[in-house]
Amino acid sequence: MLRIDRRSATRLLPGDAFSLRTSSGLGLWLALLLCITFSPLHIYLPIFLQRLRGLTPLEAGFMVASGSLAWTIASVAVSGAKEPQQRRLLLIGPVLMAAGLAALATLLTSTAPTYALIPATIALGAGIGQSWPFVGPIIMNGAGPGD
Repeated sequence: MLRIDRRSATRLLPGDAFSLRTSSGLGLWLALLLCITFSPLHIYLPIFLQRLRGLTPLEAGFMVASGSLAWTIASVAVSGAKEPQQRRLLLIGPVLMAAGLAALATLLTSTAPTYALIPATIALGAGIGQSWPFVGPIIMNGAGPGD
């Protein structure tokens, strides 16, 4: 798909999309990986909570919504961050997400109470929330003329 897009007269993606040598390419990688990391929360967690923990669909939905709420709160909280802080937030966000996913994977099948999953869900949402506001500008600022 990238080869076809790069040869097209009207490209959808920047010419250096997914390059490891440019900021826009790295930004696209970051966007892809953040989405891949956050997606299991909405795809799998509700059914796992219902099957493994006996929650109702409404209860499972509220648990998942805590991650989305954390995303929103974190995004608003970091929106005014300046350049040095942005880099730190971009680095810490994926680490926080990985910790949240690891905690969910560990706690989901353990004997821990169900409410113990909430901080892990919040960590996953807060991780993407503190990173996502800076991904778009990285891609846009790194794009060349005509991209």
